[in-house]
Amino acid sequence: MSSASTTHYRCIHLTVVGLTALCLLSIYIVFLADFPIASHYHSDITVATNTHTARRRLERLGRVVRHQQLNQRPSSPNASVSASAPRPSAPTPSAETAPRLQLQLTPRQELAALTSFLAAHEQHALPTETELGAPLNPELILDFDPSTPLASEELAQLQLDVWYHNPVVVFGKSLQPATRRLREALAEMDLRVDETVVELDTRNDGGIIESTLRRLLPDSSAQLPVLLLNGQHLRFDVREEGKDVLKAVLDAAGALKKRVPNRWHRELRRREARWSRDDESGDVEL
Repeated sequence: MSSASTTHYRCIHLTVVGLTALCLLSIYIVFLADFPIASHYHSDITVATNTHTARRRLERLGRVVRHQQLNQRPSSPNASVSASAPRPSAPTPSAETAPRLQLQLTPRQELAALTSFLAAHEQHALPTETELGAPLNPELILDFDPSTPLASEELAQLQLDVWYHNPVVVFGKSLQPATRRLREALAEMDLRVDETVVELDTRNDGGIIESTLRRLLPDSSAQLPVLLLNGQHLRFDVREEGKDVLKAVLDAAGALKKRVPNRWHRELRRREARWSRDDESGDVEL
């Protein structure tokens, strides 16, 4: 074999060996070495993106800072001092300092409020330290807040309710003869609602209530017993005027029960009328 042929075969052999080695190296790199080529590429992109975003944030922050500096720039030398000094805040009215609208009661309104307070519960009583002769505190005897805008309307409704549910009210003393006579006369009446009785001699605040009645009813000097009929003071003496007059007054005021006569009542009245006529004529029907 000539030297030329030997050289040719050697080149082919080296070429095959080189290609084989190159293929093996490629297989090793791709399947065995697992170089993070893609991850490096992705990280480069991420770093570039983060850098761009950070640069944009810094530019935006710089614009905001310059804008704030322009707004805070004082227009005069004294403006910087006033801008840095804290501004006093305006005082806000609180519930304690805000003025409360106080409801002023007339004598008739105060009498209705006092009656409603005493009739609501037997344990209700005025404080013993209440000044005699002074107007009563509305917050004490009213069952609503007298400082609200609707206090006047609620007071008007209270006056209607108290005299409707308590048409007959007696202020007296249990050991007083005049009070006992009045209560005995009322017990014989067919009242629409039982009378409301306030016995002053059995209460700790009896003297305060009596003094209040004398102030609210100056024309009568509040001589006990005090009889209120639909909120109006009725000066009445049972011993002098009689029970029939009292019954007529109560009936006219609507304090007595209204009985609707049925057939039996009408027949009874017809017979009574006939008997009275027979008595007058002297004829008696057997």
